[in-house]
Amino acid sequence: EEVHDVHELDHQERGPFDHREELKDFFTQFGNVNNVKLHTDASMAFVSFTDRESARAAKQAATEILFKGRHLFVNFVEPKETRRLHFEEKIDK
Repeated sequence: EEVHDVHELDHQERGPFDHREELKDFFTQFGNVNNVKLHTDASMAFVSFTDRESARAAKQAATEILFKGRHLFVNFVEPKETRRLHFEEKIDK
């Protein structure tokens, strides 16, 4: 099961975040990274871990560890299909 983190990046600091591999290398310290998707227009990146423990470790460390001299906002996001199913369940009730 994939577990996703959302990392909000400072809008003015987009340049250093344009490299997917740098983010992947950074988050590998917390566990196995499955995928990194950059959304530079929204100053965000989605980092998928292969397990929940790695995602939790990344979220916990976000307040203590800097990336490019900045703290990252880290949050959990369910996979799109899971969010869609939850939404449909609420509509059906």
